[in-house]
Amino acid sequence: MEKANEEGREIGIDVLKGIGVILVMLGHLIGENNFGDLFIYIYSFHMPLFFFISGYLKYRNGSNVSVLANIKKQAKRILVPYFILLTISILFTETVTSYIQNNQLFAKPTNIEDILKAYFLSGGYLDQIPCGNFPLWYLPLYFVTAIIFDLLVRNKKVEKFLPIFVVLFIAITVPFQNLIPGRPALHINVLPAGLAFMGLGYLFNKYIKKQNLPDLVAYVCLVIGILISQVNGGNISEINSAIYYVGAICSIYFFYSITKGNNNKILAYIGKNSLIIYGIHSLIFSTLWIFLPIVQKIGNGIMLKTIQITYGLIISITICKIFDFIKEKKSNKRFLPSRSTE
Repeated sequence: MEKANEEGREIGIDVLKGIGVILVMLGHLIGENNFGDLFIYIYSFHMPLFFFISGYLKYRNGSNVSVLANIKKQAKRILVPYFILLTISILFTETVTSYIQNNQLFAKPTNIEDILKAYFLSGGYLDQIPCGNFPLWYLPLYFVTAIIFDLLVRNKKVEKFLPIFVVLFIAITVPFQNLIPGRPALHINVLPAGLAFMGLGYLFNKYIKKQNLPDLVAYVCLVIGILISQVNGGNISEINSAIYYVGAICSIYFFYSITKGNNNKILAYIGKNSLIIYGIHSLIFSTLWIFLPIVQKIGNGIMLKTIQITYGLIISITICKIFDFIKEKKSNKRFLPSRSTE
């Protein structure tokens, strides 16, 4: 049985999210030219994993508010952090990163039109401004995907057709991405894939989660996921065939199976704060330029990547702990008894 903490969260899912965000960080660190096979494997499922988890949790939590209330809730949960993180990214890149890498402030000029496009259209427009945080593309696209998916499953008469919708989304993924290639506004070419993986997560929780599948199934899935990634390649924004889904789901199931019931507090904390860590890890990695002489001596081996990931996680967790401390202080002040005057 999946353990839950005092907040009712599935700890294993938080652990899974923690592993997922670490894989995102690792994928962004190693690049396609170093550790190519590992890079290809990570990109074959790391972003689908987060859509899958979202659908998984959607089945558990349901749609207990109105459509409008859900839009407001998702906007507060996703879009507000996106705007804040993008603002921080621009300021950080133009000051800290610029000074570290170019020994001057505001080294990359930009204009207000490009900045507005990045704020409201994201996608490839994030590359047109000095924000140094392209991974933020995921958040606006996730917001759109979550709103549409909620409309598909909130009505039981519509929800029963979800398996058909999932098959349809899978079928149109490749032609849709061929029609809208590259990095369009809102990265909208990823929408069918995002909806498909959300649907698969939802259906997994509904029909498969309670099945006691042998451990061997998970390891077979791991092998299948690795083989398909090496033969087929692809990532969520460049899916070249429906086979991609088979490999991604196999890999997701393997990591789900090994984290189910896992109570690792560090990974669970990372998973609980995955949005913050996802949103700041690129900025943290940019500060590694300070240690460039040391980095160059270490080279591009496993030791270097281990040090870089550890560095990113330590800084990220420290920032999250600071946020927790501030929130706790504010919460304590809110519930302090008022002083009476005589």
